[in-house]
Amino acid sequence: MFEGMQAGTDVGRSRSENQDVVRMAPGFAVVCDGMGGHEGGAVAARIAADALHERAGELIDAGGDGLAITAAFEEAFQEAARRVEAELEGVGGTTAVCAVATSDGLGAFVAHVGDSRAYLLRGDGVLRLTRDHNYEQVLLERGLDPDRAAEHPAASKLTQALGFGPVVPDVARVDVAPGDRLLLCSDGLYDMVDVGSLAAAVHERALGTAVELLIGEANRAGGLDNITVALLECAGQPDLSQILAHLRSQTLFERLDESELRSLATVLERRPFRAGEELMGEGKVGTDCLLLVRGKAHASRAGVHLTTIREGGHAGELALIRPWRRTATVTATTDGMAFVLTRHAFESLCALRPTLGLRLHRTLALRVADRLADLTTRIEKVQRAVDGL
Repeated sequence: MFEGMQAGTDVGRSRSENQDVVRMAPGFAVVCDGMGGHEGGAVAARIAADALHERAGELIDAGGDGLAITAAFEEAFQEAARRVEAELEGVGGTTAVCAVATSDGLGAFVAHVGDSRAYLLRGDGVLRLTRDHNYEQVLLERGLDPDRAAEHPAASKLTQALGFGPVVPDVARVDVAPGDRLLLCSDGLYDMVDVGSLAAAVHERALGTAVELLIGEANRAGGLDNITVALLECAGQPDLSQILAHLRSQTLFERLDESELRSLATVLERRPFRAGEELMGEGKVGTDCLLLVRGKAHASRAGVHLTTIREGGHAGELALIRPWRRTATVTATTDGMAFVLTRHAFESLCALRPTLGLRLHRTLALRVADRLADLTTRIEKVQRAVDGL
């Protein structure tokens, strides 16, 4: 559960109606930003927020398993979308950004549709956790210059919203340390103020005061839209420095700078394991990379031992490029702990930080080239042996 939760919403200085809605429960928060004609947006936001709030319990129950909670979020968001569409028949819709505490208390899962956002506030730093579902983001992902993308006439047009057809929420896990805060907000906040410049001030204040500060700053900057903020205090555990040390020891991340390693640390999932547990299975399709933090494991193919994986080692990195059929079985030989980097988290992180993505893709490409060279050498040896018969 979150150690503390506080939210606030304000109509702003330019709108006559507040079409934002926020709902909270222990371990759960959601912010919805409605859109549509008179009252349509407000109704859409209320319907969606209530629909997601109703599922808070089952989302929290699924919070210890990435696959389970992704499926639970998808079902919850789709149900919310159906309710909005059934009620308003396309004349109103809403965005939604939701956070659920993990069952182990070490992090949270964040899911969203639309352009409401989630941020991780750590000390005087801030990391954006979501990517907007709008045309500006599409242009950025196509490589258009950010200034030109922002100036495009359709930049703010949403590519996904609850109430306008099927939706597929982005879902990501973020690990936290004591004192970290999660910020969920509508675009009425981040369009008006630089959230990063306020991170230190927010971190130093009580939750309620921090919420008031954020809303007040947005209004002082013009308050051109409704402003909604949900601020969640995290528990976590004090080992960020240890996580970073483990990441620095990985050759897979040797091209990343300190800031990029910190971003990477927020999307890793923890996986404790027991001696004898199968961590990866030969022939199974994998979509994640395993980073060994503590303990040992061995890799085998067809029952034949290939190598021992120790602390600082990794396996399955090629699955970050695309679903990959495992070529070996990895079995724990001691109790231990691993970090898991899923392909979904990897792709989301690369979309938010393109430079980081380019560096990691280059490293992965070199790994593929090395494996291809090794395979070519093996084939040549076999061919020479066959020719010598």
